[in-house]
Amino acid sequence: MVNPDDERLKEEFYSKYSVFSILLYYIKNPKALIKMSDLAFKNSYSIRPKVMGNYEKSEGKAYGKRSNFFVLWSSFKESIMPKGFIISVIYICIYLIFSYKKYIKEFKLGNLEGLLFEEGVLYALIIGLSQIFISIIGAGDADLSKHVFMYNLSFDLMIVCLLSNIISKKDSKGRIK
Repeated sequence: MVNPDDERLKEEFYSKYSVFSILLYYIKNPKALIKMSDLAFKNSYSIRPKVMGNYEKSEGKAYGKRSNFFVLWSSFKESIMPKGFIISVIYICIYLIFSYKKYIKEFKLGNLEGLLFEEGVLYALIIGLSQIFISIIGAGDADLSKHVFMYNLSFDLMIVCLLSNIISKKDSKGRIK
């Protein structure tokens, strides 16, 4: 391991690269940005990094041991659900279509509470997406699943709101209005 405060790193690495130079690299090389985005989105659906356990030392469990309590949704997202840059864009577009329709409906009804709710979820999604790109520029591919937690959280919120929108559109006979 190399100490991050090592003088060699300061002279030979930190002095040569900055956030701006990395951002400029991705602007000049969009294929590299897409490749890193795909990697980040693939890692963003795992809320339980494999290298970390969730027991305290006092529990006497082996190092890195993880509980399997309340893991159904996380396991589904991690191992079964399609993921990656393109599929994530599709998920987001589906959500945005439903959200836009709900927003227009709430606007026409003059329901300020409904409007603010839709805006709040949209802002959470924007924060989650920004976390993906901030992590790409700030950390590269190092431990992406830990760095993109906010996207994972905003994705879950997006799914809950999408299902809520779909369920609320059903009439008394179970048909979608």
